[in-house]
Amino acid sequence: MGTLAGIEKIREADGIVRIRFDSPDARVNTLTERILMAFQECLEELANEAGIRGILIESGKTANFIAGADVREIQTLSTSLEAETKARLGQKIFSRLAAMPVPVAAVIHGTCLGGGTELILACTYRIASDDPSTRIGLPEVRLGIIPGFGGTQRLPRLVGLRSALDLILTGRELRASAALRIGLVDEVVPVELLPAAARRWIADHPVRRPAGQRPLERLFQRIGPLRSLVISLAERKLREKLKGGDYPAPFRALRILQETYGGDLDQGLRVEARALGELALTPTAKNLMALFDLNSRQRRNPGLPEGGKARPVRRAAVVGAGIMGAGIALAIAGKGAQVRMKDVAVEPLARGLREAHRILASQVRRKRRTRRDLRDRMARIQPTLSYSGFRCIDFVVEAVFEDLELKRRILREIESNVSPECLIATNTSSLPIGEIGRVADHPGRFLGVHFFNPVHRMPLVEIVATDRTDPWAVATAAEMVKEIRKVPIVVRDRPGFLVNRLLMAYLGEALHLLEEGAELTRVDRALERFGMPMGPFRLLDQVGMDVASRVARTLNEAYGRGESAVELLEKLAAAKRFGVKNGKGFYLYQDGKPVPDPEIDQLVRPQGRIRPAGEEICLRTLLPMVNEAARCLEEEVVGRPGDVDLGMILGTGFPPFRGGLLRYADGIGIGKIVSLLEVMASRYGERMAPAELLLEMTRRKKNFFS
Repeated sequence: MGTLAGIEKIREADGIVRIRFDSPDARVNTLTERILMAFQECLEELANEAGIRGILIESGKTANFIAGADVREIQTLSTSLEAETKARLGQKIFSRLAAMPVPVAAVIHGTCLGGGTELILACTYRIASDDPSTRIGLPEVRLGIIPGFGGTQRLPRLVGLRSALDLILTGRELRASAALRIGLVDEVVPVELLPAAARRWIADHPVRRPAGQRPLERLFQRIGPLRSLVISLAERKLREKLKGGDYPAPFRALRILQETYGGDLDQGLRVEARALGELALTPTAKNLMALFDLNSRQRRNPGLPEGGKARPVRRAAVVGAGIMGAGIALAIAGKGAQVRMKDVAVEPLARGLREAHRILASQVRRKRRTRRDLRDRMARIQPTLSYSGFRCIDFVVEAVFEDLELKRRILREIESNVSPECLIATNTSSLPIGEIGRVADHPGRFLGVHFFNPVHRMPLVEIVATDRTDPWAVATAAEMVKEIRKVPIVVRDRPGFLVNRLLMAYLGEALHLLEEGAELTRVDRALERFGMPMGPFRLLDQVGMDVASRVARTLNEAYGRGESAVELLEKLAAAKRFGVKNGKGFYLYQDGKPVPDPEIDQLVRPQGRIRPAGEEICLRTLLPMVNEAARCLEEEVVGRPGDVDLGMILGTGFPPFRGGLLRYADGIGIGKIVSLLEVMASRYGERMAPAELLLEMTRRKKNFFS
């Protein structure tokens, strides 16, 4: 037995050696340079030892195999040569692993991502647990880089070109069963059987099995035009998905596979390392890695008040079986908890169950989930028409219609039917939490949890604490949100909270542009080219004019900066232009596709006709968001600029490659933004006047992320 800087080597009596990764003082294993060097030393020692029959590679962490390379080390790289050298080091060590004279079996339980996946690709066999926590993938493109420790070379050799393209270009993670289907792992077993199964593979296959290629894969290797066709189809699909966003890494991966697939491994590794070196220093990579760091920090500390200790949530309930209620119930059931879903009649309950089943069935069709998962999750959602059994519930989420008096009535009902220790939350996008909670007998356990629609796709949850919410309640809600694999942001109870308040500043200015005579398609195209998932008018159609006008009215009453925008939205709602939901909003929808509607001019009655440039449209709509974000920081709606950036990326789709709204602002320069806002204020009114925080930052020559 021996230990080297996070690597433990255990020799068994039967000639099997276990190499255990266990990064000291860390929750997960990462491949820091120190760990990699220790692993290399361990392999060199074993290569010269006699009597070894096989090697098992395992983790000493709970539900984590190896989470990947250390992103912080990548962030510190200052030149492309440094990044290329680091990639070559990892490649060299994993090539040494692949060349070991005895079979090596990876014993995979928990997250196995990035460099962890590249490590198992260099092993002889890969045995994975069937636990839901086991996820395997190459998420490097989400950091603006490519796999650099051999992933672009070994993965296609193992699973074939098409499966490798899917994983490398999307960064998606596979559950063990899906990894087995494509040949990424050799066997999937219950976690308690993992060591025995790995030993059996070594005993039954002491000589390396040649990697068998399917006939179609041999054709891809031999026939260049056929390989080019597969890659060109993947590129077309990628361009459609990214919509022109500045994401060079997946396209570089395509070029690498075009050049190297079926060729010499060592040459392919050199091409891969050189590409990683060039990508690691791009602005996109820097921004995406900063975002990854923000996300990781947020999961560890979402801005909780001092003194709060989370309480366990074993049983939960959702009151209201609409689309939001069904989505929330489904998310909670996903963490393994039993969840009651209550409504006042059988029909809405049935609709809620159908909605939950529809979401899961869609995931099964796309092979994101198994039929067993579908059955298990649906079985954990228990429909009910009464509050019977609510005394045993730890956490209740009210998700009824956005009506203040209705929510107050439901809150009183819930309080009278649950234990004094039960946490109660309301899901609302705009109503003040304190106003709803005014009727609460125990206001300390009441708060807001703002899930975004659709719940199963949107990763953000705003946790809205009132002045009377107890710290334990905030901590419990945040922990619950993390357990259902979403990202919590703790915000102060102010109208619009964080995300909707900033979003309405953006949408409101787009509406002003429309009233001044800009073509809505021109505005939408400009913001889509900037990187937004859809333009402001298509977004309003998705939200619905009935909902958008109500939120806009609430925010205007609170802040007084958008009366004309409110009036326009209310005019469209009165004309029953609700958007996608009824096929008519700013656009007409034919087979779900937006088509310009000439009648919009008659409703808007623009002042004339203007043709602003794309850059002007972007500055005109985005800088009011920056200004409103500065006001939110002044008012301590959130405590950190990172909260704003995460909120806008995860809650609205602000382009991740730009790093977030305030990182984008830093790139322009705060002084320049202040100057631009002052010019806009002179032209368009006081709503554009720069926030005091921006003025102070300009005086002190500070940025948001200084």
